[in-house]
Amino acid sequence: MIKIAAIQTDIDPGNKEKNLSTAIKKIKEAVNQKASIICLSELFNTGYMPEEMHNLAEKDGETIKLLTETAREYNVNILAGSIAEKDNSNVFNKSYIINSKGHIAGHYCKTHLFPLMGEDRSFVCGNRISVVKLEECTIGPMICYDIRFPEIARTLALKGAELLSIPAAFPSPRLNHWRILLQARAVENQLYAVAVNRVGSDRTGNYFGHSMIIDPWGEILCEAGEGEEVIYGEIEINNINKVRNKIPCFQDRRKDLYEMKTENDR
Repeated sequence: MIKIAAIQTDIDPGNKEKNLSTAIKKIKEAVNQKASIICLSELFNTGYMPEEMHNLAEKDGETIKLLTETAREYNVNILAGSIAEKDNSNVFNKSYIINSKGHIAGHYCKTHLFPLMGEDRSFVCGNRISVVKLEECTIGPMICYDIRFPEIARTLALKGAELLSIPAAFPSPRLNHWRILLQARAVENQLYAVAVNRVGSDRTGNYFGHSMIIDPWGEILCEAGEGEEVIYGEIEINNINKVRNKIPCFQDRRKDLYEMKTENDR
């Protein structure tokens, strides 16, 4: 069994020092509860401030350096939500997966940017989807708005993902969408999902939390409320094969029908 912790916090916009202090405090709390994989939310260190993301974005890796040191010290895997990271003049919404030895096992740049909150004006979208292997399981990283695109979750599942990692800043009033979409991504791909939403409010909206861990049947193993909270769930990777053997969706896929065809192919 793998014990997972999802850290749901109220992010103070732009206050990196305070937000990082809160994250480290909660990580230590999760370590004390014997969690081996600890998950943070989207832009957990700064929050989303559209007009200031270029200035808030990091280029020297200070947040990730702190988290790699923490992972190594406590021998714990950290799915490091996401941070704004600068590459020359481009700013990416980037998620890091850090293993228990304190090494960066992989990363993912958000590929779908939410236009209603102006993310497409604040960030450059990523162009790569891949899984990240930890000792405990294989992670499929996504971020927030990505859950509305079933193609990305299916691609990760086909690449071997066993746990979808979904940090988010999913705003009110779309709690029903949040829950339905997360359960759908888990049940249709027959894998686990951990989704970590923030709480509180900022200039762009209000955030309802309800972080959750979901099993391959689409059942919610645990769910947070609307305040700061750390939730815990235990997952058993062998259950994935049991579910897939019982309902063989992957075996029954009609790949011959799914290929996109152009007018010239018809």
